[in-house]
Amino acid sequence: MTVVADALPRRAAPDRAGNKVLTHWQDRSALAWSTTRWEWDWYELPFALGVAYEDLEAVLGEHAVLRTWDLGPLARRLTGLLSRLVVIAVRQGYVAAAPVTRSRRLCTSTEPDCFIQAQARVRLLALATSDLLDLLLEDPP
Repeated sequence: MTVVADALPRRAAPDRAGNKVLTHWQDRSALAWSTTRWEWDWYELPFALGVAYEDLEAVLGEHAVLRTWDLGPLARRLTGLLSRLVVIAVRQGYVAAAPVTRSRRLCTSTEPDCFIQAQARVRLLALATSDLLDLLLEDPP
């Protein structure tokens, strides 16, 4: 059985001017979490990486502006992605790698109440996700 985080399909929602806009929170996270095996659903990998890179761009991009209402959904998606990437990295033999240990600590950290600290945590999650993706996609085990 596969459970998908943020499993809302991508829908066009009208904005105030009546234009149809794809809202980011409606993106279906293709990083499906399997309850019986801790793996990716490999057939959805290209879409999954696209969603991951969209989130990374939203946090770390040149013109990224994090607002209060963006932090919660971004933190949840990045934490879920990061925890899945940690499992994959450990299965591929990167148990003691620095990005893996740093990512484990971030996944278990609590969400702060202060906006500045929450913004910093989301940026740290994005940086750790980027480092782990680089480790998994560029360096063969």
